[in-house]
Amino acid sequence: MPFKILFSGFPATSSRGFLGWSTMLVVKEKGLNLLFDTGSYNERLKLLEKLGEERLRPEDIQMVVMSHLHFDHAVNFDLFPRAELVVGRGEWEYANGEAGKTDPFIPHGIVPLLQESNRLRLVEEGDTLADNLAIRETPGHTPGSISLFMQYDRDYLAIGDAVKNAKEFVEGRPAMGASTPEWLRSRERIREEAKVIIPGHDRPFSADPQGVVRYEGTTGIEIYADVSPYGENRCIFSLTLDRDVV
Repeated sequence: MPFKILFSGFPATSSRGFLGWSTMLVVKEKGLNLLFDTGSYNERLKLLEKLGEERLRPEDIQMVVMSHLHFDHAVNFDLFPRAELVVGRGEWEYANGEAGKTDPFIPHGIVPLLQESNRLRLVEEGDTLADNLAIRETPGHTPGSISLFMQYDRDYLAIGDAVKNAKEFVEGRPAMGASTPEWLRSRERIREEAKVIIPGHDRPFSADPQGVVRYEGTTGIEIYADVSPYGENRCIFSLTLDRDVV
């Protein structure tokens, strides 16, 4: 398969707010090294480690596609000095408007940094990035959210937070802040077009015509803490979500 999921998103929040553990994947398509979403700031080193395991240096990434400009999907674009920076035109207009300027999840300063990079590329519905890669507009979570359509042995759609996880998909209810009518239209389009859905905060999954979900991958997390001044760090939380948990 020409793409690999570096981090599979995790469907959890915490008593201190959103964790921001989102899906990131790399595509190697006929000489193009593409990164879809860049994760949160606390994941910078781990992201570079994961790319290193794929024998990719930051300067080897030629294109970074950001599903939207929230902190857990876009903040690490600056790690990739040679990459074309791909953002939905609708998202860019939103981020530069009054609503976007007060969106608490868009990192302060990201808009001028993208503008000053001189590597920004604004895309719209149907724009092609490579032979098997195309843009789909999937607004709702934000007005300009985009997804990456990948046509290989099956039709894959990396959707960012257009639908955050399988629970949202099944229940048909978006998280707070989404435009529900737009979100529902995007959800229906995702259902119709994708054989495998790769959401921003869950494992990849497929859905049959009745909407019954089948997971196509796994995800997990371990949390460590200095629970005592004596001895080494200990893992205090470990959870693996496999293909069979529904």
